[in-house]
Formats: sequence, C-alpha cells, structure tokens
Amino acid sequence: MKALLVAVNAKYIHTSLSVRTLKAYANSDNVEMAEYTINERVEDILRSIFLKKADVVLFSCYIWNVEVCLDVADMLKKVSPETKIIFGGPEVSFDDTEYMQKYDFIDAIMRGEGESTFKEWLEIGEMADGITYRENGEIIRNKDRELIHDITSIPFPYDG
Repeated sequence: MKALLVAVNAKYIHTSLSVRTLKAYANSDNVEMAEYTINERVEDILRSIFLKKADVVLFSCYIWNVEVCLDVADMLKKVSPETKIIFGGPEVSFDDTEYMQKYDFIDAIMRGEGESTFKEWLEIGEMADGITYRENGEIIRNKDRELIHDITSIPFPYDG
C-alpha cells in the first residue's frame, strides 16, 4: 500500500513539519510526501496527487488550508473512488465526527498527535487508536491515543 502525505502550505517558502515528522516516524518506504501552497490552483494540486497513484492520501489540515484540502479531496474521490482519503491535523481533530458527517468523501480522520497513530494505522488500519472511520455507513470513533511523553522518540525529520 502506497501512502501519500499531503501538506498545503500558506506560502511557497514554508515547509511542513507535520508531514515530515509523520514520514520520519513511520520509517516506511511506502510513504511519500507532497507539498503545495494555498496559492496553487486546486486542479493542479489534484492532478499532481492523482498522478502519484497512492492507495491512501492523507491531508494535514489547518485553519489556513482546510478549504483547499476539502476541495481537492472531494474531487480526488470523484476521479479515483478507490483511493482512501484521510484527514488529520488540528483543524479536524476535535470536530472529527462533524467532518465525517458533513463530508462523505473523507474515509477516516486521525485525531491528535499523528506520529504513533499513523505508524500503527499503516500496520493495522482503522483499528488503530486515535482513528475515526466509516464502517457500513456508521461513523466509528476509536479510543483516543495516549500522548507521546518522550519527544526524543520522534526522529529529526530534516536531512542533514
């Protein structure tokens, strides 16, 4: 399974710590990342993501990019219905059920700190703690994941 971590930054000079940290923590050859900006055309972002042929696309959502993420994810699900779409980040973590009810193209939401949740999700899927997902038309909310207490367990995400 190929996973694509997507960041939509506020400016082209920004980089996303979140997708880099998730990728480093997962330590998997099946995880890629892609970064865009809110100033890019939604159609161009969609095309780029679609051409990467990922099985699952994970969007890192913040107040400045959630609308772009929603637009891209909605169109992606229409052109590639088999692609699993997962949202995470502070903008969706605390309103997970509401987002799932409102946007049927979202297959799951990772709540809270994503490092351990993402790594476990790669191994066991929706049964991982910290996941809200759909099953037979129902929204299932797994128990919250415990916070990471030892920050040194998170690898430094920048090469160097």
